Amino acid sequence: AASAVGAQKITTGSGNDTVIFDALDDNRAGLTISDTVDGGTGSDTLVIDGNLSVAGVIALGASEWTNVSNFETIRLVNAGAGSSYSLTLTDTLISKNNASGVLSIVNDNDTANDSAATADTAGVSNESAVVIDARALSNVSRFNYNGEEGASRTTDRIILSDVSLNGTHNINGGAVDNDATNNSQKNDDVLELRNATNASMGDFSGISNIGTIELTNDTAVSQVSQIQLNDNIVNAMVDSYQAANTTTHVERLTIRALGNTNFATATVGVTLDAATLTAASALDVTLGRGANNLQLGAGSDRVVLLGNYVAGTYTATENGVSINGQSTAGAVARVVNDTINLGGGNDTLVTYGAIDLSGATLSGIENITNNSAVVLTASQYNALIAARASLGLSGPVLTFSGTGPHQLTIVDDVGGINNIDLSYISVSGGTLLYDVTSASNATGGGTNNITTSNAVNVSGTGAAIAGTVGTTPSNNGGGSTNVNLTAGGIFNGTTSIAENFTGVSAAFVGTTINGNGSDTDKITFTGGGSIVIGGGNTITNIKTLATDNTSTDIYFVVSTAGINTINGGTGNDRVYLANSGNSMLAGNINLGAGNNQLSLEGKTYTGTFGAGAGTSDILNMVNSSDISGATVTGFESLVVSSNGSITLSAAQYSAFSSINALSTNNITFATAGNIVGNSTVENYTLANGSNNFTGTAGIVSVIGGTGSDTFNVGSFDIIMTIAPNGIDGGTGPGDTLNVGAVIAALDMSNKVTGVETINVTAGTNAFWTITNANGAGTILNLTKSATTALNNVLLGSGGQTLNVIGTGSGAITITGGSGADTINLSTSTLGSDTIMAGSTIAAIDTVSNFKAVGSDQFKTGVAATTLDTLTIAFADIATLPGAITTAATAAGAAFAANTQAYLITVNGGTAAGTYVFQNIGGTVGAVDATDFIVQLIGITGSIVVGDFVA
Repeated sequence: AASAVGAQKITTGSGNDTVIFDALDDNRAGLTISDTVDGGTGSDTLVIDGNLSVAGVIALGASEWTNVSNFETIRLVNAGAGSSYSLTLTDTLISKNNASGVLSIVNDNDTANDSAATADTAGVSNESAVVIDARALSNVSRFNYNGEEGASRTTDRIILSDVSLNGTHNINGGAVDNDATNNSQKNDDVLELRNATNASMGDFSGISNIGTIELTNDTAVSQVSQIQLNDNIVNAMVDSYQAANTTTHVERLTIRALGNTNFATATVGVTLDAATLTAASALDVTLGRGANNLQLGAGSDRVVLLGNYVAGTYTATENGVSINGQSTAGAVARVVNDTINLGGGNDTLVTYGAIDLSGATLSGIENITNNSAVVLTASQYNALIAARASLGLSGPVLTFSGTGPHQLTIVDDVGGINNIDLSYISVSGGTLLYDVTSASNATGGGTNNITTSNAVNVSGTGAAIAGTVGTTPSNNGGGSTNVNLTAGGIFNGTTSIAENFTGVSAAFVGTTINGNGSDTDKITFTGGGSIVIGGGNTITNIKTLATDNTSTDIYFVVSTAGINTINGGTGNDRVYLANSGNSMLAGNINLGAGNNQLSLEGKTYTGTFGAGAGTSDILNMVNSSDISGATVTGFESLVVSSNGSITLSAAQYSAFSSINALSTNNITFATAGNIVGNSTVENYTLANGSNNFTGTAGIVSVIGGTGSDTFNVGSFDIIMTIAPNGIDGGTGPGDTLNVGAVIAALDMSNKVTGVETINVTAGTNAFWTITNANGAGTILNLTKSATTALNNVLLGSGGQTLNVIGTGSGAITITGGSGADTINLSTSTLGSDTIMAGSTIAAIDTVSNFKAVGSDQFKTGVAATTLDTLTIAFADIATLPGAITTAATAAGAAFAANTQAYLITVNGGTAAGTYVFQNIGGTVGAVDATDFIVQLIGITGSIVVGDFVA
């Protein structure tokens, strides 16, 4: 029966047999681990003739080779348009399939042009590109590869390791042509050496017609390889049919070293020993970012060295490598310490990105072509000139091309006067900013002795400017240069150069200064006085305004200058941001050591504003100024304009040692905290959260937020300046007002709202009255005076709680509000407290600790003459009036006069408890709405008829 997995068992005999696997649209051409294929004896060939209708890869590896044996040759036939093959070789495959220990792989199906000077038979039989991965082979496993030549040649890749590259393989990738009379031309095949490989001359034995050696890294760490070349190796790999010479047939081999782009640390370095190469051989090398040591020969070599640059910077391809594909996360100059000796010949070093070559050992280089930023020493620069002169060459040694911007720093490392002849530098596109101001600690010491002569050669769209770059440039970055202003002049910035436009006051008269939007151009104002941005001058795209060490006033009359940073000197500077637009809202102001002033607009600021080291710095704010989102430091004083409403944080407010708010003002706090009022500020709005606010003289209002706020406001301020509802606890659940000792009669009923707890201490005058704030649930904690009585404590509406505390002996008169109040008398204070009439059957007050200490009394307006005791078995609040009337009659003490008082105990029902009652209402014969009644709880002394007084 047929196998469910399509297994085939094929065994041939002793002849030279051919077995073909040609399944269409199958990525293994039909050969799987389920197949058993035995070529038997003879010289047998296994043909892989897959054909994919959609471009793809036909891949065969260890699994597919499992049951393949006794074949001497594997032949590849066209895989379909745009498709290719991938073969992974194993020791087992070769041990089971070889002729004299060698497996032959043929990808050349028109062998008529394998010999020199025979006709190209392109089109006779189509081949497809192949990747042969032989990394896993041991040093005793050998294979041969024959690739297609001529116009129908394929682009193949052979992957070897340090072990499998050993000079035992015969690998011919297929020449571009087999005509010995044509110029040498390499093919596009690649010999890939994966990870660290020591490739000596002998390892390249048998390898021909492969135009590129590529070093790669599939690990997460650096890999360094060694390559040793001579003319014979280069001649064989570039064009085995063509004899190289130094004139018409120079053969150029490509070498690429590519790091693992998934890991920044997984670089590839190479030690390339090619010093014996004659002028008949030349190398095109693209180096990775590993440690490199190049010793090249007499040919005209070209080496590409990568600095740092971000993706999207370059579109170029060098030696088959996409420069953009080798980008880095950052663009600060890569420091290179390589040894690069390009030998004899007219050699070129090409750099991409920002690169610092000052620590590299450079020799045998006649030109460096730069595509961005480079750092060199004066010694290196002079060596370039000398190398070029030794070959009798004219023209530049440093070339800058492309759109730029470009940067060049030449570091003085030579003792004594050192002249840099700028004529050996050329720029054909973009702006070059060159810097010769740096010095090293090498031979030249720490002093820069560079002088310059001649000028940079400029052509095309190029430009060159002297300035400051430093030794750590960034790719596509810039530098700085000073520009001295003159009155009436027009000064335009250069792209990627940070110009510093400098001048005294007179130099700004009628002057136009145009920076660049993408640069960090600045203005430095010298000599003191006043500078008006946009006043008699035109200023655009300037990012920074700086002053020198003289006192300066800075004004704006236009909002289009673009300034977002102001740096002061040591003078007494004053900065006025009125009319400055929005550029300073998130800006930076860094004033110096003088006594400075900063005046804001009525806007919201989020920037950083520092007053510097002065001791009398002033911040001026106007109506709608908001600095709560800004970083503000160093200002000793805050001045708020007349009728200004400003916003700041609690910490910012507390940082000012003095505040002067003119006329009537309001401060809104964006954050909660400990806040002490200021005598010049009338109104405060606190932030959500827990605040601790202490008022001062002149306070008009303070409004809390959603948190539990504490207000410390004295009775004098509440009486004299607090507006109606001026102390507003907000919506927080646990606000507290600490009044302290009263100094006069205090009425809080229309001054305080939204506060849950009020703490007050009785004063020194027995005629004073304290009226609590209105609001259900408000708690009034009253501390008794040591000896002085208090005329009256009036509770507010809604049903409140009064707690009498302390150890004083002053007597207090207490009048409940319109709700059912709770009055908790002290168990430790002396003195006679009086409960005023007002508690009725509709809203019964609760009195705790009546006569627990002291001689407390009920002031009902009518002195009682009788006191009867009543017991009610059961009553609810609604039935309590009738129950009292019934109980009085049953006890023989029926209602008859307003002098009757009763001590009542209710044993059950919702009205259960102990009450005192006096029949003072208008209806003498029954309980009515104006009779006096309170409920007693807590510690209660003996109730007698004398406790009810008029």
